Amino acid sequence: MQITRRRVVVTVIVLLGASWLTTLTVLIARQPKAGLPSPSALRTTLEGALNSKDAEALETVFDYPPSAAENFAKDYAARFSQEGAHDVRVALAPAGDSPTTATVTGVLADGRRFGYPLSLKEDGDSWTVVFAPPFSP
Repeated sequence: MQITRRRVVVTVIVLLGASWLTTLTVLIARQPKAGLPSPSALRTTLEGALNSKDAEALETVFDYPPSAAENFAKDYAARFSQEGAHDVRVALAPAGDSPTTATVTGVLADGRRFGYPLSLKEDGDSWTVVFAPPFSP
């Protein structure tokens, strides 16, 4: 009787572990990949998201660890709101089909102008903003 009960407990534990791993795998696989199909789509989405302080749209352009992307995008959009950023523009460089940098410029609530570069990454048919120093090959 003891052996049977022990087997049942072990079997239940193994089944629970396997179902937990399966659930995690499915959730990770179903998570949408960040990125947009072209540099121009990335520029348009990034510019619109920064002007409207749209964290969900920012999440689609950031190449950021999936476990922290949502919070990072919310914090990024919140900072733009706190500073009263407006008239945000995004320019890609170098010109053409393979830009490596997006330069973000705009105006703060107090009238001061701001600007900073962001690195871009192409991964197959997906373009994202990466948080690494910009460089040209």
